[in-house]
Amino acid sequence: MTRKTITKAVLQSFMKSVGRMIKKNAMFYLTGGATAILYDFREGTIDIDIAGDMDELFSSIPKLKERLQINIEMVKPTDFIPSLPGEKDRHITIGTFGKATFMHFDPYAQAFSKIVRGHETDIADAKALATTGLVDTKKLCEMVKKLPDPDFARYPRLHRPSVEAAVESFGKAFMES
Repeated sequence: MTRKTITKAVLQSFMKSVGRMIKKNAMFYLTGGATAILYDFREGTIDIDIAGDMDELFSSIPKLKERLQINIEMVKPTDFIPSLPGEKDRHITIGTFGKATFMHFDPYAQAFSKIVRGHETDIADAKALATTGLVDTKKLCEMVKKLPDPDFARYPRLHRPSVEAAVESFGKAFMES
């Protein structure tokens, strides 16, 4: 079955549906394309990346995917990159729908993971996060450099010098543009 492109309207329908489905208050974090859409960085994405209080929602995800004809991924930036200091204080409220409160996952973590992944769309999203002031590239570089080595050790696919170089290069390129 062909899935719908996730647009702002589809995303809002999803959040409202989740709010109606769950029975107790829960917090959910959207990231990636969902953040890009809600901030009008781009028109659509292929899936909704979500994390948070998934216990109650987990069993409903297959039905929700079918009803809305969308792809849903249970993922967050820190599945791929170390947490940056102060992450929990940088989540941004989207809104509350029924019993579900939605937040944008920390924009610094989003930019960091997108820079590390390095796809063209990811870099465009990271630039948009910086252009709108949600991410200060100098601060991002400083946070990444201050990460303790054991934090990187949990991510064996990451080569610390390459990661730091990518973030620094992104910051320089952004400042020059």
